[in-house]
Amino acid sequence: MMLKLIDKAAGKWLDYRMGRMKQRYKKTSGIEFKKAEITPDGFTAEGISPAIAILADEASKMLKRAGADNYVQFDMLARVDFAVKPIRVTVQWARGESPGQQNARLRRELDELRLNNSRKEG
Repeated sequence: MMLKLIDKAAGKWLDYRMGRMKQRYKKTSGIEFKKAEITPDGFTAEGISPAIAILADEASKMLKRAGADNYVQFDMLARVDFAVKPIRVTVQWARGESPGQQNARLRRELDELRLNNSRKEG
């Protein structure tokens, strides 16, 4: 019980600090969001900023270092006071298949193979 109260207090302090940092960053960063949209397939955002270019550079380095033809995934933990499950982040080349797209394609191919095999046997 005591740890939950401490986590909650720490979370409020972090929220306050992050809010102040965001205000300062907003004044100096020059981030300009053109579009942000949540769809059934995920989250899409378009923006212009040097920070976005840096993020893209680092993501491409991550993909190259891993020798990834398509994507890399890693898990991240939120703050303790959020009490949420870990999240999985996928970084992929823009023209590659997402894990979900690969899964759907492979399931279709497997279904076709099963159908062809059943026709041959029947």
